[in-house]
Amino acid sequence: PSRYNLSTRVYDSNNNKATEVSQIERARTDGASGLIVCPLDVEILADTLRSVQQAGMPLVMMATEVETFGGVLIAGDDYLMGLEAGRAAGQIIRDEMGGHADVIILDYPDLKYLVTRADGLEAGVLEIAPEAHIIGRFPGGTSDNGRQSVSNLIADSVRFDVILSINDAGSYGAIAAMEAAEIDPDSVVISSV
Repeated sequence: PSRYNLSTRVYDSNNNKATEVSQIERARTDGASGLIVCPLDVEILADTLRSVQQAGMPLVMMATEVETFGGVLIAGDDYLMGLEAGRAAGQIIRDEMGGHADVIILDYPDLKYLVTRADGLEAGVLEIAPEAHIIGRFPGGTSDNGRQSVSNLIADSVRFDVILSINDAGSYGAIAAMEAAEIDPDSVVISSV
């Protein structure tokens, strides 16, 4: 942004669908000249995004398989994104861990495309390291969700040595939880989309 002399501001809905609507409206009131939106629920945002479209405001949607409201859609094949990150972890498990690992997946079940990404993560790791043990899927998607999920697992004495995450935000939360529990994050393999 500084390269083009553009100012930026993050309006964080803190993973609250209703707050996302008010944050978009607030950005417009604050004089935003364009928006990049990571929608939590396009149906809830529809009226607000139609208003953005009618105003001719530049819009980038960071999601898959959603209406663009006159904006640009930036996305990829979520399953393939997950598959490749899962395969990368599978190679480490196979080559450096003897093919065995206890794996947790940080997922986000509220959004179908992120569940698809998590499906790819699981398939990819098991394709390369079929003996890996998938402990389960836990809320990720945001730093807070990843931190809480991993904190809960640690508190419940669940042993894991690999984390697969649908995005980096969940991974950062997982790292914060491990650091808070005085677990060296370098002792756990993290593969993230």
